[in-house]
Amino acid sequence: MIRISNKFGAKKYKECGNIYKRSLILGTTLSVIFTLICFFGFEIFQLLGQNKTISDNGGVILKILGLSIPFTIINVCSNYFLDAIKKPKAGSYAMLIANLINILFNWIFIYGNLGFDELGAVGSAWATLIVKIFLALYLIVYIKKMKNSQKFEDKISLKNWWKDSQIERKMGYGIAITLLAESASFASLKIFAGWMGETQIAIFTILLNIINITFFINLGSTTASSILIGNIYGQKNRKNIIFSAISSLIFCLLLALITLVIIFNNEINIIELYCNDDSIKCIAIPLFIYILYSIPLDSIQLLMSQMLRARRDISFTTLNQIISFSTVLIGFAYYFTVVKNLEIKGLLFALLISYFTSSIIGTSRFVYLCLRDKKIGVK
Repeated sequence: MIRISNKFGAKKYKECGNIYKRSLILGTTLSVIFTLICFFGFEIFQLLGQNKTISDNGGVILKILGLSIPFTIINVCSNYFLDAIKKPKAGSYAMLIANLINILFNWIFIYGNLGFDELGAVGSAWATLIVKIFLALYLIVYIKKMKNSQKFEDKISLKNWWKDSQIERKMGYGIAITLLAESASFASLKIFAGWMGETQIAIFTILLNIINITFFINLGSTTASSILIGNIYGQKNRKNIIFSAISSLIFCLLLALITLVIIFNNEINIIELYCNDDSIKCIAIPLFIYILYSIPLDSIQLLMSQMLRARRDISFTTLNQIISFSTVLIGFAYYFTVVKNLEIKGLLFALLISYFTSSIIGTSRFVYLCLRDKKIGVK
């Protein structure tokens, strides 16, 4: 998406199409490997110590879901392509139709309607596969038939596609390392919470789930901002990059403020969506203040990371995330929980520090790059 948005901004439309095609080849090739792994679902569940009933049922479901992986990759690549060339509506409409189809086939397969057997979870997996196939076919046909599609058409060399996709792979490796570092860090926080006891980990899981929801709200707006910055970066227009960055920051903070107000005024209702245990509510509700502080900080750090990636500053962004989450977050989480015995409050405070660290480093880097653009003569 980043590369395509850069090329689209530079009006190199055929290169946009080439990047999309190479991404499809690379993505579907990797997906076949994971599909084959899913065919050993029974054995995987057995290795994880599950009983035979769970292994049998889980193995069947995993095989079916494994078949959907190549189509999922096609959907992701196609949606990213459409987003990057400023045609996001097609993917949104397709997703809306797909959800309706999913509801229909769930009704048929899960509950055994219209003469079909009642399949339960297996039926849900089949419904998911059908929806993924529909989305993949719809998006590919749409891209092929959309207005002015010919300007993205160009033949790519299958012989040299691996060499030609070197930049995309390099960017992908950096983003993958970042996601791995963040996922491992948050998993570590759950381990810390687990040391505190069942009640504490239950509370932390609820709070972390709320934080994750706010993260995905921020992710939508920051992804849109990264596409905008990527387009402008492709045009090499420094003033518009700065203007768009400031506008994106204001918008993201306003969105964070709205989210913050909604959560602040519905703390009890939100907790009650998860449980009605008064002892848990008494502990969890005072901790919401940390969630409220985290929302704008997470918005800023995520926006800066996305905008730096849009400028293809992948290595620095990856390093920043590793420092902020793998080092700062884990270090302070250990210090506050094990040394200072602050329990969940310590985990949330460590999370705030990691967001703040990432925000400061990311913002400083983005400002530096804008100043460097001026020095090297980018208008």
